[in-house]
Amino acid sequence: MKQQLYGIQASFLVPTYNLPDDELSRYIVTQKYQLEFTTTTGSRIYKPGAIDVWLVAAKKDNPTQSMIESLRGEEEIYTNELKKFSPDDESEETKKKIAKLQHGKAVFANLISQAEDPVWHKKPDEEFLQIARNNFANHEFVVLKPDLKNYLYLAGFIDYEER
Repeated sequence: MKQQLYGIQASFLVPTYNLPDDELSRYIVTQKYQLEFTTTTGSRIYKPGAIDVWLVAAKKDNPTQSMIESLRGEEEIYTNELKKFSPDDESEETKKKIAKLQHGKAVFANLISQAEDPVWHKKPDEEFLQIARNNFANHEFVVLKPDLKNYLYLAGFIDYEER
């Protein structure tokens, strides 16, 4: 009998109703963890997993769609910044800036794609939600008005192996 081993990547997008006007989203943290598997021989294997936590500007009357629009706005910002660079500029500093902007654009394009595809929509376990509630009860976050009822928890496999 084959054993399935997998790692999971997730993004926890929390609609937020009071981000500053010049902010469409705010990356908070990546929570890393290890999934433990015991093989048929008794040895243990660990697969990595991670959850990126984001606050995303939203509107109360349509939190999901307005979060997606905020993510589109972020992707557009990166796209416009990339257009400012000349393809002829080969300096190391420019290459680094371009790479950083391309990465940011890809991150937001991926979040948009996943947010629009119900296949990625999952429900986090209650322990994770309780930790989120506790963390977002901090005054620093309360003033931003995060909505822990209308979140998007986007998750999928990043590593898969059969033995």
